[in-house]
Amino acid sequence: MNKKKNLRFFCPSFFPKTRQGGDRTVSMYWFAILVIVAGGIVYMAAVFYGTPYDIREIEGNLLINKIADCLVKDNYFNDEVSQDNFFVVCNLSFATEKFSKWNNDQYYIEIQPLNIKQGNAELTSFCSADLDKNPFCITRGFYVLTNDSEERFIDIQVAVRKTEKNTK
Repeated sequence: MNKKKNLRFFCPSFFPKTRQGGDRTVSMYWFAILVIVAGGIVYMAAVFYGTPYDIREIEGNLLINKIADCLVKDNYFNDEVSQDNFFVVCNLSFATEKFSKWNNDQYYIEIQPLNIKQGNAELTSFCSADLDKNPFCITRGFYVLTNDSEERFIDIQVAVRKTEKNTK
């Protein structure tokens, strides 16, 4: 018997055979932590994937870049572009996907001083800071050289509606 006491003193048992009441308390805390972490992950996923992406600004900037690339050919103004053949020369189309009874009236572009106005002109009257209900409008201007080496300022205004799909 005396040897068992000495052996116990030198080799303490890390896993005692008798359990204390604290084990139940710790397991309840672990369960609570797991529930909080799992709930946080579900909440973050719902917030991230729950709202649609509003890509109207990106779409408007891409449309302006496409128009600017069409108007500038070999670093000079492209004289082939006119109001009559704008869509053919620039290879553009305002056709939209089938969503919410859209009738291809989701875009508007205006190019000055060429007086090119294409699309739904009513969209520019609704441009404002309230993007949830109104179209997204972008205006960008740039200078380009003509074939006569004169500077010409091109002002492009684009409006993208698509509010039913991109906003709640």
